[in-house]
Amino acid sequence: MSSAHSHDGSLRRPFDVDLRALLSDDEETTPPKLADGDQNSPRFDEWLLALGRATYEAGHLSLMAFDLLRVHFDADEDDMYDDALGRRVSKLRGSAKSRPDWPELASWIDTLDAAREQRNDLTHALPVRDGLHRRKGSDPYFVRDFFTVKSLEEIAAAFDAVSRKGNTLLHRDGGTHVRAWMLSGTMM
Repeated sequence: MSSAHSHDGSLRRPFDVDLRALLSDDEETTPPKLADGDQNSPRFDEWLLALGRATYEAGHLSLMAFDLLRVHFDADEDDMYDDALGRRVSKLRGSAKSRPDWPELASWIDTLDAAREQRNDLTHALPVRDGLHRRKGSDPYFVRDFFTVKSLEEIAAAFDAVSRKGNTLLHRDGGTHVRAWMLSGTMM
């Protein structure tokens, strides 16, 4: 019998390997661990709740830019309703140039813009078996996955921190501008 034949006489290619022989007993009987974002995972409902929270916190990023523009820079809210967050960041950055006395605003806008990128990763991710998966055509090596409850909780917490800082800036004068804006009748 040549080396191309198995012990039972059937033809066998030299590179054929019986993969089952490489598995331990534990690997054969233990099902693979499911990612939290897998619809069959026992944590899927918890993952969906974390996704909802992250999405809700992402909305606050846009709200803070919106509020700062209309309260502190008299921007017409009707002109901003259809603006994406990136456009609001640009408007805020341009408006902030008129306020060199407010350096923490410029710093926060940079932080907001970085959070916008993170928000885009979440909101533009595609659903896959394990959860949400983000790739970018402009960067073929970029990959960001939201497969775990923890990954969604972390991004929600980051968005919340940016929004809270924005709210502090909104009320930096003890709420004087907010009260004046409310009394002006331009409130929604």
